[in-house]
Amino acid sequence: REEIEGVILVGQELTELRNLESQVIHSEKLATLGQVAAGVAHELNNPLTTITVYTEYLLRKLDDVIEPRDAAKLQRILEAAARIQGFTRDLVTYARPSGEEPIIVDLRGLVARALSFCEHILSSSKAEISVDIPDDVRPVYGIRGQLEQVIVNLVTNACQSLPSHGGKVRIDATMMTPERLRLRVIDSGRGIPAENLERVFDPFFTTKAEGQGTGLGLSIVRNILVNHAAKVSVESTVGEGTTFCMEIDAS
Repeated sequence: REEIEGVILVGQELTELRNLESQVIHSEKLATLGQVAAGVAHELNNPLTTITVYTEYLLRKLDDVIEPRDAAKLQRILEAAARIQGFTRDLVTYARPSGEEPIIVDLRGLVARALSFCEHILSSSKAEISVDIPDDVRPVYGIRGQLEQVIVNLVTNACQSLPSHGGKVRIDATMMTPERLRLRVIDSGRGIPAENLERVFDPFFTTKAEGQGTGLGLSIVRNILVNHAAKVSVESTVGEGTTFCMEIDAS
């Protein structure tokens, strides 16, 4: 009988594999969400079109007949229906896999549409939002959907950092040179400890509670901006807030 002189054990660290599997599952969920959003938008558009058409008809037919305050109420119905239609259309565009080509993008319109996706979290976090984009800020050249995702991710991150009683989130832009602009997202939240600042853009790194984040948001932000020949940096003071600063070419 041969005696065993030793045993060799071979192991493999599976954490990264598990994280990648989770990322694939998450991507599949987002793809499904896009399909669901498209279906919901289609189902909503038919009754919304009916509401819009009949409200416009009533406004024309009852002009100079009903009281001005009642006409104003009909006008608000019309505006609300148009707003829902616009939101569902934008939601489908945002959820659709990006096949867009780079175009010249107006920064004000880009920020406004991105913020429309953030209305719920801005409200639930009691965030006071302000936007300062001067007239001299030039458009940027890039993929609109991806740049919207950058702003949505940064604003969401800012809202999640605010205390329970709320706080301020500010977006501003300025021309650094005639060819380069700076866009910042600033919050008055809890801040990021110095030892974590260098890791915030790492995939799967997060300081959020379980179920509140995948650790991919800021990694995606950085990757999108790198693909746009842009830079992103972060400054933060614990207890005072955080500033994400992006530098991108103007068109």
